Amino acid sequence: MKKLHVLAIALLLGLATVLGVLATTRTVGIGATAHAPVSRTAINARSQKLSAAERALNRALKDRPPALPAIPTGRRSAQTPQHLVYRRPAPLVILANGRSHFEHEAESTHDLEGSDD
Repeated sequence: MKKLHVLAIALLLGLATVLGVLATTRTVGIGATAHAPVSRTAINARSQKLSAAERALNRALKDRPPALPAIPTGRRSAQTPQHLVYRRPAPLVILANGRSHFEHEAESTHDLEGSDD
């Protein structure tokens, strides 16, 4: 590899590194300024909503529905089991030869055009 090519690749890699660091510092700077200070009343309001949701979840946990009755094992169910019968579709047959249908049409129209002379 020529020295000029090595120098050009090294410069491009250096430029890409500098631009990557610049983009990263800008992204971090945007993220740091995006968080505005939150007032104490807003924190209290969210805390109350969270507490209410926690109480509702605890209430729902205590108000579970009763357990289902046990399934009787001595007798068969009233429904008869269904049998699944799979019927295969008719086979799809594709005939493949050297010429396609469109090529055949093109040749037949070409033959007609040539016979008019």
